[in-house]
Amino acid sequence: MHQGYDLIGDIHGCGLTLIDLLEQMGYSKRNGVYQHPKRKVVFLGDIVDRGPNIRLACHIVRDMVEAGHADIVMGNHEYNVVTYLSEAPAGMRQPFLRPHTPRNNFIVEQTLEQFANYPQEFNEMLDWFLTIPLFREYEHFRVVHACWDHQMIDEYLRRYGSNHITKDMLPESVQTDSFLYQFLDRMLRGTSLKLPDGRSM
Repeated sequence: MHQGYDLIGDIHGCGLTLIDLLEQMGYSKRNGVYQHPKRKVVFLGDIVDRGPNIRLACHIVRDMVEAGHADIVMGNHEYNVVTYLSEAPAGMRQPFLRPHTPRNNFIVEQTLEQFANYPQEFNEMLDWFLTIPLFREYEHFRVVHACWDHQMIDEYLRRYGSNHITKDMLPESVQTDSFLYQFLDRMLRGTSLKLPDGRSM
């Protein structure tokens, strides 16, 4: 029985740093998987993009989750890379669900580069990303990547019946006027905060 949780967010490909952190917190590698005798990690998403050891980070996290030593919720970067590589259905103006703009290309560049020689492994990882819950509720706390909006979560559960997104839902998820787009924007990116001089963040 787990006696506590360790919440770890936004690894962004820093696989070696993740190992250092886990070891500092008393996790050790047994049977190829990092684990703790009494505690469990909850990863808050954004495993991919930016850092020098994205593959390593993905494997550590996935192995821990699959072995029951960690839980996870999806981050916007997992969602983004999946939609970036998902072909748009006929009728959409662009070839992929996430447009390949210079900014979007730059964001996923390191992830694509570091998985370039491992296409089968990358496809399996992308499939795994889609199994990651969007939000989780525990006895004493709730977990989401960016913003827990109870009203929107209740509506999502009413419409879709689970805390996941499926491959079939992806085309609707990029339609900016849809509830699904607005829901994911809130859960994975947060709320817009108005600042002075007409700015927002």
